[in-house]
Amino acid sequence: MLAQLLQERKDMALLIVRLALGLIFLMYGWRHVTDLAGYTEAFVKWQIPFAHGVAPLVAWLEVLGGLAVLLGIFTRYSGLLLAIVMAVATFVAKLPAGLAAGKDPLGLSRFWDIDFSLFALGVVLLLMGPGKFALEQWLFKREL
Repeated sequence: MLAQLLQERKDMALLIVRLALGLIFLMYGWRHVTDLAGYTEAFVKWQIPFAHGVAPLVAWLEVLGGLAVLLGIFTRYSGLLLAIVMAVATFVAKLPAGLAAGKDPLGLSRFWDIDFSLFALGVVLLLMGPGKFALEQWLFKREL
């Protein structure tokens, strides 16, 4: 009975996931866009190739992807791109920094777990779509 009741709430759950992921990426992405020099400096420190070109691209991807997820438009594509951003952040920046610092062997002190959670939410949206409470459903009566 509980499973049946909750199955009917799938669209509400997807809305909550979209709101959380969208707001987080919009907020942090905007911070990265407005401090692009600092964000680029971090990419250089992490030895990300072409850091001066990639950092602005990722910063704007965070803003626009977060906005798209929040509104529920191009949700699967945005979920995929944001998941990729978080996978790279986890494996390139957070996890090695935690291990190198001699902290917790899993790197939890470097917050990789938060990045992994955002990765998982992006994958959920990739696999499940935006749900019925999405702008694309309202405008186009279908998923884009």
